[in-house]
Amino acid sequence: AKHERDQADRHAKAAIRAAAIWASAKITTLAHPYLIRKGVSGIHGLRILDRADPWGRRGSLVVPCSVDGKLSSLQFVCAKGEKRFLPGGKKRGGYFVAGVLAGSEYVAIVEGLATGLSIREATGWPVVVAFDAHNLHPVGEAIQYRHPALTLVFCGDNDIGTPGNPGLAAAKHAAEKLGGVLALAEALGGCSTD
Repeated sequence: AKHERDQADRHAKAAIRAAAIWASAKITTLAHPYLIRKGVSGIHGLRILDRADPWGRRGSLVVPCSVDGKLSSLQFVCAKGEKRFLPGGKKRGGYFVAGVLAGSEYVAIVEGLATGLSIREATGWPVVVAFDAHNLHPVGEAIQYRHPALTLVFCGDNDIGTPGNPGLAAAKHAAEKLGGVLALAEALGGCSTD
């Protein structure tokens, strides 16, 4: 019980810090070097930190992570692509939304930011970034609870070089448990759906 209280306290303090950092981050229409390198043309409502992030890196892309509709943490992505979360912030069940979920027919739920924004630009669908494979199912549950009419399309990372292919396994599990659709990039490009 004490561990849970301590963890809740850390999460609450991190959420306050996340809100302050997010408010101070620069709203911009300019693309970030990481997104440019990944072929993403827009900024999609993200912000850029024109001062040092918690690790001393300037110019980090700032990605909000929300749980139950409330900002819980931030992900910082430097120009080279290294990603870190705000210490103490709650990530499980947390996500970032690009686009508008209300009134949409489909939503793509993905692991990573660049993948999600690429899918958004290619399809026009709203995209939910879950930040990692293990978060796909809890995020899918949260989205399904808030927007039951949406068709959940789990766009898994095809980790063919990693034992057990965790991206595929997690996306397939989430799609099966939540009645969603699985979309998986094939090894040589393209996309397959189940």
